[in-house]
Amino acid sequence: MSDKPVTQRYQQPATPLTQRYPATQAVTQRYVPEAEVAVHAKTRKDLLIAQRYAVKDGPLGACSGEAEVYLCQDRVAAREVAVKLYHDHAMPKTSIMDTLKQLQHPNVVRLYEYGKWQARFYEVMEFCAGGVMADFMPLSEEDIRAYLPGILDGLSHCHQQGIIHRDIKPNNLFFLTPQRQTVLLGDFGISSYLDRGNQIRMTQSASHLTLDYAAPELIDGHEVSPKTDYYGLGITLMHLLAGYSPFHDKSQNDILVAHLRGRLPIPEKLSLDFQNLLRGLTLPKPEARWAYAEVLAWQRGECVPLNLDSYATTTAEAVTTQPYPGYPQASTPLELAQSLEYFKAYNQLMRGDIRRWVFDHVSQSMAEAIEKIVVGYRDKPEQALCKLYYTLAPQSPLQIARHKLENLRQFADLLNIALQDREQGADTDLVQAIESALWQERIETWLLAGKHAGNRSQELVDKLSSLRKRLQYKQPETALFALLYTLDPKRPLVIVPGVEIQQPKDLKTLFQQHKKVTEKFLKTSLYNKYFEEWLRAAAFPNWQQDVAFIEETRRMYLDKPQLGIYSLLWRYYPDLPLPFAGHKVTQITELAHLIDASHESRHAGLKLLKTGWLRTWLVATQKVSSVAKLDHALLAVDVSLESKLEALLQLLDPNLAQPQLQVKPTHLNFGSLFHDEISSETLQIKNISRGFLNGEITLEHYGEGITLDKYLIEGNHLCFEITLEPLAKLSPGVHQNNLHIHSNGGEQVIPIRFILRKTPQEPLPWWRKIFS
Repeated sequence: MSDKPVTQRYQQPATPLTQRYPATQAVTQRYVPEAEVAVHAKTRKDLLIAQRYAVKDGPLGACSGEAEVYLCQDRVAAREVAVKLYHDHAMPKTSIMDTLKQLQHPNVVRLYEYGKWQARFYEVMEFCAGGVMADFMPLSEEDIRAYLPGILDGLSHCHQQGIIHRDIKPNNLFFLTPQRQTVLLGDFGISSYLDRGNQIRMTQSASHLTLDYAAPELIDGHEVSPKTDYYGLGITLMHLLAGYSPFHDKSQNDILVAHLRGRLPIPEKLSLDFQNLLRGLTLPKPEARWAYAEVLAWQRGECVPLNLDSYATTTAEAVTTQPYPGYPQASTPLELAQSLEYFKAYNQLMRGDIRRWVFDHVSQSMAEAIEKIVVGYRDKPEQALCKLYYTLAPQSPLQIARHKLENLRQFADLLNIALQDREQGADTDLVQAIESALWQERIETWLLAGKHAGNRSQELVDKLSSLRKRLQYKQPETALFALLYTLDPKRPLVIVPGVEIQQPKDLKTLFQQHKKVTEKFLKTSLYNKYFEEWLRAAAFPNWQQDVAFIEETRRMYLDKPQLGIYSLLWRYYPDLPLPFAGHKVTQITELAHLIDASHESRHAGLKLLKTGWLRTWLVATQKVSSVAKLDHALLAVDVSLESKLEALLQLLDPNLAQPQLQVKPTHLNFGSLFHDEISSETLQIKNISRGFLNGEITLEHYGEGITLDKYLIEGNHLCFEITLEPLAKLSPGVHQNNLHIHSNGGEQVIPIRFILRKTPQEPLPWWRKIFS
């Protein structure tokens, strides 16, 4: 930072910027227009703006110094709107008005129309009946947590459309309804627009800025970016939480110094969590400042590191010549980091000595980061010292064995060499060093501290954490392969030296050119998980479904590797034909007719079904709409293979003719008999059409003494024996029952009738007849 006074870098406007919201007045004070403004000479309700917007109330809110806002009735659209009427010669950038009209988002105030009326520019906007957020200050931390997602979504949408607001403050955050459930971002009067290709324009003027919320790059005349709005958001949150601007008692020069040198008054009464949020949003260097991804992660409760190097290069207090008492040879955080192995650093860390020195002589933020290490890594000295090292020296290289790595590309290249050496049985020390860095979380610590992956840093850390949990105790040998592609997800997958693929669908070409090589690779990678780890790391479209499919394939075909190989092949090469009876089948209806063509082809179909090839082909190529229906047919218990094949054929081609049931006789009459008599009848069941008949037979009533020798129908010509032995409990008389036949060839009811006679009595002896 130059010794030149910072105020000389800023051209002060004619009107002090901080006077837009005087500290001595509430920001919600109603603006009293001056008499010389002609439009105010009229009664408000008599005013009709642009022959369409009838004034109902206003001006609303506080004076902006450039315009007034009125509540109006849109006589054409029949709705209430807010009309912002600019003072003479004042107007926003018309170059972005059309873009603003296209902004449609639930958390952005809608711009309906704009134009000129009586030589004055006006904007017609969505009316927010809940007022501005400034009307309800101070807000609690819980309130901010509730409103923050809507603010973030609105900002993110604007940035995606190329709009930089440049004036985020409490009076530009609106509530849609009086219930204050939905917050909207509004007042884009001094917005900037990103050029084509996302090139960032330089800010041209600070004359309309509210200095309290201005990012350093706005004051310096440097590049404007989405990070500019997040700086304004950070100051806005301070204002909302306190109820007054953090600069309410500061001079303009003090405000400029605070912004440019990173000396913002973070309220100490806030929770440590919120202090970190405000620090992250208000870092002076835009490249280190938090934005959408970091605030979302903070909102989820994740630990989002602060780039403390940003403070070190912008705050004079971050550099010290005061030696560290525990090791006086070190006078700066970097020197202390490089000396940790020369003194009992872990003991002094846990005792609080290092944190106190950093707090007193370096920065409060770095001290807070060290305190988190003390709390989170007790009894983990190696990991604690690693965290401490990169907290003190966030831009230091990653040390792997004798190698010092400055970036991800160097790390990925070194790891690739290590994996090649491992395959050849050489230089295992390098492999072990990389494994140690992975399992002890040194890689994540290095990544987060120096933001070596840029905006991907947190995402990459999450992936590494997931990798460890997934592979450390199951397949640690696969972990380094997964690490390589996690670090470099665009790296092609090497099949054999000189043969590689860029994406999963390249398996088709690979198989066509190198069949045996492809089969060998898939067999190996199916069980060592290389292929699925590549899919995870590269995050190809639908990779989650692909990984789930591979996991299921490995489970199902653990003892059938050939089926597993072709299951993967068909997944990515669905046009690969299924060989059947000299044909190369690609359509399921074609397969159904080929199987049904003859006894021999049906036998071949049974073989494919029994060995699992039919299901594998159908599921892997996704040729069936419902795998559940397919498995219901194929995995049924107590059903013959023939029956399963018939059910499969009907699924493959619903237009295939069904079997047709024929039953003889159509009714059974056992005649009359006594209790102790047994009688049998034969029932013949045939299929008089194509296919294979299957089903079951049930009795309408049980317990009458009627039994069948079998109840399942499996075949095209069957005989069933029905036996009748009336039970003793049955009363004499006529008895009626029914056989119900349920089959894939139809249903039929066969009546059963018999008469139970009384048992004849023995003749009475002569002496009983005398006395009877």
